[in-house]
Amino acid sequence: MVDRGNATHHALRNTLRNYEHVVAKTTETLRQELIDARLNIERQLEILRGAPQIKVTPSPDNRSLVETLEEELREIDEAIANIGADDA
Repeated sequence: MVDRGNATHHALRNTLRNYEHVVAKTTETLRQELIDARLNIERQLEILRGAPQIKVTPSPDNRSLVETLEEELREIDEAIANIGADDA
């Protein structure tokens, strides 16, 4: 005869393990996507900092674009730092 309480306990434990695995994989995927985005922005900044000032109306000049990209970098850094912070 099968102990239903024990079987339920094992089923719940297995479900929890699967959930933890999915969360860990999702967290690592998100972390990698943020790192890739950060590298992309850094490349854009290198190009902008090395380029002469571009005057196109009504687009912002390089300085405004650099400031926007630097703000995005700060936000990405904060997001990376906060990944998994709820687990602590």
